Amino acid sequence: MGVSTYVGYVKDNEIRVQSSSGGIFYLLSKYIILSMHGVVFGAQFDEKWNVEHGYCEKIEDVNNFMGSKYVQSDLKNVYIQTKDFLDQGRWVLFSGTPCQIYGLKAFLKDEYKTLLTMDFICHGVASPLTWEKYLREISKEKEISSVNFRDKTNGWRNFSLKINFSDGSSYKQDLNHDYYMRGYLANLFLRPSCYCCKFKTIERKADITLGDFWGIDNMPEVYNKEGVSVIFVHSELGQKVLQMIKGEVELWETNFWTAIDENSAFMQSAEKPAKREDFFRSIRENFSLVRSIGYCTSESLSTVVKKFLKKAIISIKILLRK
Repeated sequence: MGVSTYVGYVKDNEIRVQSSSGGIFYLLSKYIILSMHGVVFGAQFDEKWNVEHGYCEKIEDVNNFMGSKYVQSDLKNVYIQTKDFLDQGRWVLFSGTPCQIYGLKAFLKDEYKTLLTMDFICHGVASPLTWEKYLREISKEKEISSVNFRDKTNGWRNFSLKINFSDGSSYKQDLNHDYYMRGYLANLFLRPSCYCCKFKTIERKADITLGDFWGIDNMPEVYNKEGVSVIFVHSELGQKVLQMIKGEVELWETNFWTAIDENSAFMQSAEKPAKREDFFRSIRENFSLVRSIGYCTSESLSTVVKKFLKKAIISIKILLRK
């Protein structure tokens, strides 16, 4: 089947607030766990606030997988665990980056009718070393109690990175002023393969692809301040499961090209910054991460103009395809 494209959000406001965008992942998990008595795999924080993949069988534990985590996750042995559950006849929802879904399918080899896979529009995965160094500098040896890459107190479109500490204090900066997010969005410390990603294609190995619907200006009638998801369905199984949860979702069908108009990361690899090597050399020599990111993300006027022109060309190409 071709790609079916939707935009929407969960009707439950509390779930939307906890989610990165519209809360669709939570409903997929709820269906697999409660209706199909299955298992959900996703990315979570470990006890040191590094990111790893794990699984859960209880709906209350799905919260660990909710919310974006802009760090490369350690897969550990989850492919083996997934196969074990599938061989037992259990339903499994496996969520991950497009390359992780591809790796899972290559590992399994066989097709499983009880496997639902979900990837997302991936900007790229960041270096765990950079994240660890950032946490050390921000925490200043205080104990961390929670991390939220997408705090939506000021709304979904102007989210903040928020870190709470056990002493009751917190750190919070919006995406334009937090140095980690500034470096991440500038592609400064992504893994090398993210600059030439082979998995940013229209047709995916995943049954469903989720993302933020940044093209909201094209459909103002669907705007919700807590977040709106774009949903790409690639398989009959994905379509079937979406129909099973649609009673809990405000849902609109839309055009594929409209949906990716402001989501070039769906098909386009991240551009490698000229100062990437300078950045990693700097942090290896133990310079401040904040200062290193600040130096390496300062742009000349010519760079700004080039990026503007590149985005304009992409937009024109998308319009010509419609």
